[in-house]
Amino acid sequence: MTDLPLIVYVSFLVLISAGLFLIEIVKKLERRSTPDSAGSMPEGRVLVMVPCRGEDITLRENLLSLKNQDHPSFDLVAIVDSQEDVALEAIRETGTTYIVSDVSCSKCSGKVRALSSAIHRFPDYDIYVIADSDATFSGEWLRALTAPLANPRNGLSTTFPVFVPVGGFWSRVKMVWGFVGNSMMESRITRFGWGGSLAFRRSLIGNGNLDLFSESVSDDSALTHFSSNAGLDIAYCDRELVTVKSRETAGSFFEWSNRQTALAISGSSRLYGLGLAYYSARLLLFLSSILLTVFVSPVSLLLLFPYATGIARIYRRSGSRDPAIIPIFLSTDVLYIANLLKAKRMKKIVWRGREYSLGSEGN
Repeated sequence: MTDLPLIVYVSFLVLISAGLFLIEIVKKLERRSTPDSAGSMPEGRVLVMVPCRGEDITLRENLLSLKNQDHPSFDLVAIVDSQEDVALEAIRETGTTYIVSDVSCSKCSGKVRALSSAIHRFPDYDIYVIADSDATFSGEWLRALTAPLANPRNGLSTTFPVFVPVGGFWSRVKMVWGFVGNSMMESRITRFGWGGSLAFRRSLIGNGNLDLFSESVSDDSALTHFSSNAGLDIAYCDRELVTVKSRETAGSFFEWSNRQTALAISGSSRLYGLGLAYYSARLLLFLSSILLTVFVSPVSLLLLFPYATGIARIYRRSGSRDPAIIPIFLSTDVLYIANLLKAKRMKKIVWRGREYSLGSEGN
């Protein structure tokens, strides 16, 4: 009788471990069942929009990577806040066309104001693409990103970046955080548009949506909301097409990760509940498995199989042999839970030196 509670608890942990493994299998099946759109190209004119403000580590390299896309026909425009913006030096050196934001809004972010200005200035494009100024794009990025829009069931198409650490422990934490975040993109249930690399049709911002978009804090949350309301899917290109070089401290990492989480859950309220349940279950499994291994049986280590596959996947994606990846990965569940709990209470965010009230972009 005394062993019954232990048996029940271990059985519960086995279910969690099996469930996590099953989720990974379902994601793989989803990727395999997604039609290959590499040979398809949507019709219409394409405009790539790059909001720029201040200095980025590799702004010149990033703009050149956008200019040199393997795509049959597209236009590129950078958007700045003023003629005094320091980003203009790199913009002019690379010969990139640019405009100055001129749309008036009461509560939108600087990025949304920039994007709205570009859309209003250039209304005759069929497909709009958002590219972050701190990201570097592979030559096939634009073709791969826009191809899913040939399918009318897709409201928008997105990718997720690889964060390349530029020195320091917290830069590596951000890299691993990003890889774990990829798992949200791989499932249709938790997928969202990432505003650093996102394409959508002009029709998505029709019927008054452009006015709503122009008053949003988060561009990606608003567009994700529009796509969901229209009953359209979000296509995800899971190839590593975008890299972001990052140099982080503990303070900058938590400011960034809390802000990213707050924007994500403001765009889809279900992400908070799903994320909290998922990462809490993982943390319970990890801690319980360690205790059971120490005090009951080494066989309990088998419960950590989902963690072993996760570590192997991160090493494969990063191409790194850094042993620090293992303890960082094992701590990400705690980081994600902390991000979710903090983000849920956040009423404001600070974004590139400006403060914005955080309202609901969708639900």
